[in-house]
Parts: sequence; structure tokens; C-alpha cells
Amino acid sequence: GYPAAFWTLGCRYVNASGFGETHYIKAIQGNAALYVLSRVWRTQPFGQDGPAIDPAAINNGISFLTTSVVCLPDSAMHPCVIN
Repeated sequence: GYPAAFWTLGCRYVNASGFGETHYIKAIQGNAALYVLSRVWRTQPFGQDGPAIDPAAINNGISFLTTSVVCLPDSAMHPCVIN
């Protein structure tokens, strides 16, 4: 029930590490704080074809981020109930 945003960020080559990186990020605006969750993959540098990340790993990352919520134990609007 809280406002949330989900986005991805990819860097083909990070100078500091010499690797490529892909980030999947979710931000949730709670009552008193902003919560940011992320899943990051460090890969070999990549080109137009994208990073070499196992599709199952991507699905697991997306599943983690899309099912993560902020809840209040005694709240009717934001209960801590797992469906």
C-alpha cells in the first residue's frame, strides 16, 4: 500500500573495477523513511547484447524485489500479512 518505484541500471564497464554491473532497484516510501532494496550483478564487461546473467538469477532478483513490502504490525492499511 505504500508508494513504490522499480528501476534498472546497467553499466557496461565500471572503470574502478573493470567489470560490468547491472542493478535492479526498488524504493518504498514508508511513513517515516525511504526503504531501498537492490540486487546487483557484477559481470564481465558487456556490449549491445547485454550482460551475461543467468535468467533464473534475474527472475529470483525480480521476485525478491517485487514481493518485498514495508508493513506496520498493528496497521489496517499496511498489515504484516504474507499472502
